[in-house]
Amino acid sequence: MFFKKKEKKITWKKNGEYFSVYINDKLIEGDIPSCWLGDDLLVLIEKLQKYYLLKDYANLQDDIICEAEYAAEADTILWSKLGEGYYLYENGENVNDESTPIRIEDIMLVSYKNRAYLLKDYDSSDDNILQEAIFVSDPNQVHWLKVEDSFYMLNGGKLLDLNHTANFSSDDLTIYIDELEALFVLYNYKNLEDYTFYEALRMAEKDEFIWRKVENSSFNLFKNHETYHSNSQSTYHNDDVIAYVPEIDRSLLLANMRNEDEDDYFDAQILASDDNAYWSAFDGSYYLIDRGNSIAGEIGDHASVIGNDLLAYYPETKTTFFLQGYKTLQDGELRSALVLSRSAQAVWASSNNNYKIWYKGMKTGKCEHQLMGNDLMAMPTDLKMMFQLKDFTSRQDNRLRAIE
Repeated sequence: MFFKKKEKKITWKKNGEYFSVYINDKLIEGDIPSCWLGDDLLVLIEKLQKYYLLKDYANLQDDIICEAEYAAEADTILWSKLGEGYYLYENGENVNDESTPIRIEDIMLVSYKNRAYLLKDYDSSDDNILQEAIFVSDPNQVHWLKVEDSFYMLNGGKLLDLNHTANFSSDDLTIYIDELEALFVLYNYKNLEDYTFYEALRMAEKDEFIWRKVENSSFNLFKNHETYHSNSQSTYHNDDVIAYVPEIDRSLLLANMRNEDEDDYFDAQILASDDNAYWSAFDGSYYLIDRGNSIAGEIGDHASVIGNDLLAYYPETKTTFFLQGYKTLQDGELRSALVLSRSAQAVWASSNNNYKIWYKGMKTGKCEHQLMGNDLMAMPTDLKMMFQLKDFTSRQDNRLRAIE
C-alpha cells in the first residue's frame, strides 16, 4: 500500500521587528533570509529549499498565526516590477545592484552573473507581483532573438555588437562576430517566430572554413564575413570535393560531400600545396587536379614516366607537373603535385654531363649541342628547336628544371 506524502504546514507570526516561522508547528531556529515585496515579505526556508510569502507582513499585528503562501523553488531567480524598474531575488536576497537591465524593443532582460534572464510581460505586469525570471543564456552560450526584420544576439548576459552584414544560406543565416572571433549559424532564421530566443551554434573560429552542400554538386563556403559559392573550379575526388577559391588562391577538401545531407555544415580542410595541384594514382591510372579542375583526361600522351615518377604537361595552360613516387604510390591517396612551370613547355635534367630534355611532357630524341660558357645550347633533331640549358656545368644534380 502506498501513502501520499503529507504536505508540510508552514505558518508564521510577527514579533515586533522580527518574525517566527514554523514547519508543522515546530519553530525554525536561526536566521531566515528575507526581503520585501511591497507589504509582503519573501522568505527562503533553506531546510525545504522553497520560497514562501508572508502576506501583508507590514500591516499585520504581532502574535497572529498566519499560513505562509508557497512562492517558488529555492533555485529559481525571481523578480517583481516596481514602477519603471524591478527587483531581482536570489537565495532570499535582493540582488538588484548586481544586475543590469537590457532593453530590446518590448522585451526586458536582465544580465546577472553573466547570465541573461527574461522578465516576461514586463510592460503589462503590475507592481509587486512575484514572477519567475526565465533563463535565456549562460556564459558559455550565444543566443539570438529575431525581431521582425532585425535580430539581436546575446553572449551570456551581454548584448553583442553586430555592426556588420550577415549572409543567408538557404533559410539559415551565417554571421561572424568580431568580438568573439567566431562564425555562428542561426538555423532556420527565415521561418522562426519573432520575439523568441534561439541558440546560435558556433561553427568555426577566426579564418576557419565551413561548407554546406546546396545541391548534388554545388556548395557554399563560409569564412569570417565572406561567403564563397561553388563554381567550375571544383571537382570530385572519390566521394570528396577539391574546391579552389580564387579570392584566396587556396584549395580546400570538402570531405565526403557526395554522401552528406544538405541541411548540415562541415569543416573544410585547407590543403597544403601552395601550387594548388594534387594527384592520386591507383592501378596504373591517375587523377590530376589543378586549381580545382580535373585535368588528367586532357593530358593524353603529354606524360612520361621517369624512374618512379611521372612528368605531365597540360597543353591548355602550358603547365608542367611532377608526380613524385607515382609508380610506387598506387594507393588512391591524395597528394600534392609539384608544379615545375606554368609557362614553359620544356624541362631538362643533367647528371655527369649527360642530359635529357622533355618537351610538352614527352622525352625528345637525340640532340645536337654546344657549350657556351656555363650554358648548353641543345637542339633535339626531332624538333628542330634550340633550347638553352642555363648554368649547365654547375647543375649536374639530376633535378628537373624548366627551360624558360
